[in-house]
Amino acid sequence: MGLNMRVQGEILFILAFACKVFETTGNTTLSSTTLDTSTSTMKFDLSSKAATLVPVEDVTVESDPPSAKLWEGEKLTLTCNVAKGNHLHYEWHFKTKTATVKLGNSNRTMTLDGVHENQTGSYYCVAKNILKEGQSQDIEVEVKVPVSNPKIWYSVHKQENNYSARITCKADRGSLPVTFTLLKNSRNFMDITRDLLNITFVVPVTLGQNLGDFKCQAENGKNPEHSDAKLLYVARVQDISLESRPHPLEVSVNEEMVFYCSVEGGTFLVYKWMFNGSSLQASLDSYSVNQQGNILTIPSAALVHNGFYGCSACDSFDETYCIKSASLQAKVRETVPVSIEVIAVAFGCFLLLVIVLSVCFAFGFKYRTGEYYPNSSVRMEKSAIWDKDMDEQLKDYSMDNSDLESITKM
Repeated sequence: MGLNMRVQGEILFILAFACKVFETTGNTTLSSTTLDTSTSTMKFDLSSKAATLVPVEDVTVESDPPSAKLWEGEKLTLTCNVAKGNHLHYEWHFKTKTATVKLGNSNRTMTLDGVHENQTGSYYCVAKNILKEGQSQDIEVEVKVPVSNPKIWYSVHKQENNYSARITCKADRGSLPVTFTLLKNSRNFMDITRDLLNITFVVPVTLGQNLGDFKCQAENGKNPEHSDAKLLYVARVQDISLESRPHPLEVSVNEEMVFYCSVEGGTFLVYKWMFNGSSLQASLDSYSVNQQGNILTIPSAALVHNGFYGCSACDSFDETYCIKSASLQAKVRETVPVSIEVIAVAFGCFLLLVIVLSVCFAFGFKYRTGEYYPNSSVRMEKSAIWDKDMDEQLKDYSMDNSDLESITKM
């Protein structure tokens, strides 16, 4: 009996609540829906006459451009469409290779301005209300990268008695595939399409002959890009010389010696250095050679560096063809270190000599002026002697003049 009374009470409570909600003045209408990742809150407008909440059905994504394929820097717009459903909340998701990321956009339309390569991937949207949620199929977005300006370089190789140039074209970035075209004097020479950002063309070469200007063109659906022009000319090495600093090569221990190996001709060279007729094995501590290989530096000469130095230059594509320079002799002198004590003794001796000379000069000056003859008779005697000497000198001078006159009259 008690249980039935309790059930009846609950039923009456529900009916009373229903009557309160659906009054004759109006029915509930869902005016807005606020959803976040943790809770869902719905607000009702009791003044409307009818409330209709439609479940979500058939969610799709529309893309502009329709193919969802675009170039880096262009604009992409994605729209989440729903066949049925109202009072909706939207979510956008982006799939990477390792995870799915929920994006911050909660609008029906998502716009990506200036897309980047790393935004390539799968996107889908979720539309939901309090009754149901629906998820769209993935849409594949492809952001293609225009090919960058290619670079060009070449190397020369020998096979038996024939020579060829391997011309390499390389772009730093760009979506694949890429079509590389080799241009000779601005005209198509040959082209290759590959799923690579670099390609190598093989061109026959005649030594000493100008084969023209070559360029690389790269294209992957956008505007073609071009490299700088490269002259294809291959010549053998000739006329070698060796110079040094200082010249002549006579230095003291710990001083620097620098050798310069120069050639008048040759396009692809390999330099080698010799010391006393043997190949020089350069080490970081004793020697250094520049990147090109034609400058040898000995930053701190030692006695072991005494000897004859030479260089040779070879064609990199045919190292059997080399020319050698004349040798230069380097002379390294050993220096005796001077200690501070030796310098101090030498300076003291010099100072003592200056003092002695000064005293002697002063004494001599006073002696000549009679300052050291206090007795007047002695001073007078000295004066008389001085006068007598002066008279004799004047007499000799007069005789010399008379002789001169007699000679003149004759």
